[in-house]
Amino acid sequence: MAATLSNAQKYRSFVKQFRCLFPMYKEKGRQVFSLRDEIELKVNADIEESLFNYDVEVIPAGILDTFASGVIPFFIGRSANVARWIRIGERWYEMQVKLGESREGLVSTGDITDVKPFTHITENMVKDVLTTFRGEFEQRRPPFDGIKKEIPLVIPNSPEVLPQSRTVVCHEITLKSFRPPLVDLHVHCGPLFNTRRFADDLGAALGTCAHATMIHRYKHGPFTEEHTMQSYAITWDRIRTTSDELFPIWLPYMKSTREQYKDREFTGGRALFR
Repeated sequence: MAATLSNAQKYRSFVKQFRCLFPMYKEKGRQVFSLRDEIELKVNADIEESLFNYDVEVIPAGILDTFASGVIPFFIGRSANVARWIRIGERWYEMQVKLGESREGLVSTGDITDVKPFTHITENMVKDVLTTFRGEFEQRRPPFDGIKKEIPLVIPNSPEVLPQSRTVVCHEITLKSFRPPLVDLHVHCGPLFNTRRFADDLGAALGTCAHATMIHRYKHGPFTEEHTMQSYAITWDRIRTTSDELFPIWLPYMKSTREQYKDREFTGGRALFR
């Protein structure tokens, strides 16, 4: 419901100073930037004004593949500094990999591009191979988050050139179940680790090919799935209340992350934090 004129005036005065950080639930198949646009439209309607007029942005604090579902934090404000330190937070996933098939986009919605035998693979083989993905290692960039498109190596309107691979960290990978050709996994990783590419690399390491059939992020930084807001429930008051209620969680996490990375030189702009 649109705010009354008096409330709208209060909101316009407040919006010049405010900052809100809150986690949303993204459904499988939805793009993060589609969710961002919906948040912006609903907030604009509630405050009866455009955030753009006050140089206020709605910023996703990270990226979540269109194929995936789960937790994605957002920041609303005039400075993206808060979002930056949540953006590089750790992530926790549940995912399922199917062995024996390679697909476009490295996910089950893409067309099959290759088929290889997988019956030689045992549960112990999977457990042994998973140990090679723990810690820091080089991971190739995934295909662009869309079928039949590769991520550009040159960013438009920028002299920046993206490397073919990047150093990622995976803190822990646990095998939840092995039901050939399906492998269910729990993954705890850093911000650059890509689950689609991991599924593909896991297949290759096992002497076959593979793709992801399910990717679900149940935690991002300090936020769990229980903290998230559904898109149908978006209102300005709800966003502000959620951010205030979670402030004791996200502020210490932001400060801790900033301290952890204070001596690290970040290069590559926002692409680093995908």
